[in-house]
Amino acid sequence: MSVIGRSWTRLTPAGRVLLPLLIAFAILALVTALLWVTGIIPAVLTFALATLSANIDIVRFVVAVTAVLLFTVPTAFIIIFLEMKVIAFINLRIGPNRTGPWGTLSSAVHGFKVLAKEDFTPTGADVPVFTLAPAVVYLGAVMSFLVLPFAPGVVGL
Repeated sequence: MSVIGRSWTRLTPAGRVLLPLLIAFAILALVTALLWVTGIIPAVLTFALATLSANIDIVRFVVAVTAVLLFTVPTAFIIIFLEMKVIAFINLRIGPNRTGPWGTLSSAVHGFKVLAKEDFTPTGADVPVFTLAPAVVYLGAVMSFLVLPFAPGVVGL
């Protein structure tokens, strides 16, 4: 019996996820084909290419910032994971092994835990400084990547 012949309640959880995705994919493919035939997509692509070539400096900046963020955030996750493993080794423990395979999702769970905590500011603290301090520390570490040559012709951008 196929997915189409079953009632919704008798589908497996994977079928309940895949069936709407397949329907959405079919509708999206049909709409894309119609937009291509009518000439809307080629016009939008031509406009986007002209806009990007006119603002190439902004595009280079966005690509450089994206590259730096795509490097630093996963590196932070890996460093936190390895730090927890080393601390566990020093304490003769197993280390992070509860979340994900071999504890690899511990950094993500820790990040969600930090985001879920109550936003508490002590009464005597300077509120703007207390709130912006983590961002300033992060930016100080990330700004060390500013010395990387992202100029045209140097890296190939």
